[in-house]
Parts: sequence; structure tokens; C-alpha cells
Amino acid sequence: MIPSCVYSILTSLILSGRFIGSLSTQKRRKQILGSRLIFQQLKIWPLVPLSGKLSKGPSMKVARKGAGVAVVDGKIYVIGGCWEDEINQVEVFDPNTQTWEFGPLGPHRKITYGRGYTWNDFRETVALDGKVYGMSFYRDYHTIYDTKDGTCENLELPEEYTWKIRKACVINSLIYVFYSELGLMWYDSEEKIWRKVKGLCCDAGRHMVECNGKLALLWKDSEEKIWCAMIALDRVGVEIHGRVEWSEIVVSGDVDTYDWCCLGLSL
Repeated sequence: MIPSCVYSILTSLILSGRFIGSLSTQKRRKQILGSRLIFQQLKIWPLVPLSGKLSKGPSMKVARKGAGVAVVDGKIYVIGGCWEDEINQVEVFDPNTQTWEFGPLGPHRKITYGRGYTWNDFRETVALDGKVYGMSFYRDYHTIYDTKDGTCENLELPEEYTWKIRKACVINSLIYVFYSELGLMWYDSEEKIWRKVKGLCCDAGRHMVECNGKLALLWKDSEEKIWCAMIALDRVGVEIHGRVEWSEIVVSGDVDTYDWCCLGLSL
């Protein structure tokens, strides 16, 4: 069974709209932990989780399509969504000053999007150790952007696989990605390769999010009901084993889930 508090959090975090990032912050006077950001056109909309209220923020300086978004050191980095030769490829939003600035670029003054590509729309973006990892929907590479100096590198993936990505998240300083044809995988940063999570047999993961050091995997069935499986992840050497702790329906009834996403929230 799912604890009632977990159920209420999971259902409240399934939102309609285009989610572009998350920001962990503390507002002591209001005793609120965390905030959420929803991207509509070119504007930032901070969301206070416990009140459910949205407030309008400033627009970005450059129009973008399919840009990658991640949070590093409390700032929001928006990357790509434009041509490779454009100089304003990175924008940074400071929630304290409520301002946008252009982010640093390396010596080549551009972000490279893999061999033969001059444009990229990132399907998933995560941040780890001061770097932003941008992942396209199906292309056989990932773009890694260093927020400190703006340098960029590409991680090329084996061509014998179809790297059709669904979702990605970071759990305990490891990147996890759900690929449509390969299942749940994790990134070995030392060897710079993707490894499959052992012990799981699932192909329905449409969304996933970190939840207290575990993986919450969500999907919609043929009856328009949303399921959630809570997965514990245990590492042994170079292997990670997944174990399903529970799996239940968390949302049912008349719910518009055509375009939905999941957010992690610490209370």
C-alpha cells in the first residue's frame, strides 16, 4: 500500500504544461522549502508548492525552441534551442535578482551538438557536479556543458543501439535514463559508458523522478490511469540492482494527461 502522504505528494506533482527546470531554495519567513518553474513562451513562472500560486517572472533574452534546462548552484541554465553558430547559446537566470544573463562559452565560443549537427533540441537535461548533460530524443550523443568555464564536450553512444530517450534524473550523484528500447540505465562517469540497471523488467516508464534516494517511475495505462512504481537502487561494484518496493495506481478518473510531467519536492 502507498502511504497517504506519499500519494498526496505524487498526485499534486503531476502537472500540465511544459516543465523546464527545478530550483531548491529556502524561504525562512514563509517556511517553504523548494520552488518550481513552468516555462510558457519565453517567461519564467515561479510556483510556491504549498500555496499553488504562480507569479510572473522576466522573459529570456533570446527566443528558443527545445532548449535544455537545469539548475546549478541555485541558478537556472537554459542551453541550446538555437543554431550552433549563434553566440547567445546559454542564458542563466538568478532567482535572487530576478535577472537573465548570458552564460560563459569556451574558447570556440559555441556549444557543439555532436557530429554533423548544427542545431539541437534537448529532450532531457540534468545537472551533476557543475555540469549540464543535454540529451536529445534519439541522436547517438549527449552534450556536456561545464557551467564554470563554458567548455563543452560530446559523449558519443554506440551506433548499434537505438538511443530513444524517455526521461532522465539524478539519484545519489548518478544519472539515470530510461531508454525506450534499452530500459533503465545509469551513467558510469569513470568509464564514460551507460550500464543497464539489473533486476528490472519494465518498458512502461514514461516519467521518473528522484524521491528520497529512490526512483519513482510513472506511466499511464490504456484506461488513462497513472501508475507509480517506487524502486530502490543498490550498487554492488560496477553493477546497480533495482528492486520494486511497491507499484500502485496514483491518479485515476477524469484527468487530462496528454502532456504531463513529474517534479521532485522536498518538504
